[in-house]
Amino acid sequence: MRIEVLGDGCSNCKTLEANVRLAVAEFGLIAEVQVSADPALLAGYGLLRLPGLAIDGRLVASGKVLTVAQVTALLPA
Repeated sequence: MRIEVLGDGCSNCKTLEANVRLAVAEFGLIAEVQVSADPALLAGYGLLRLPGLAIDGRLVASGKVLTVAQVTALLPA
């Protein structure tokens, strides 16, 4: 599984990254967590507000800092 935190490195982006890593650890998943600030990649996802979250190439959230519980709810079972 590939999880991408999309953003520019702001505090909200860093908080989302931390919450994603906690959710993956709590869920016991083997996942590659990447952080990307590449403007072309962000545009490719159609991301309009930061931070964004993509799971396996699909944008699942944008413009909000998800909690660990919210991230866990988005992870496949």
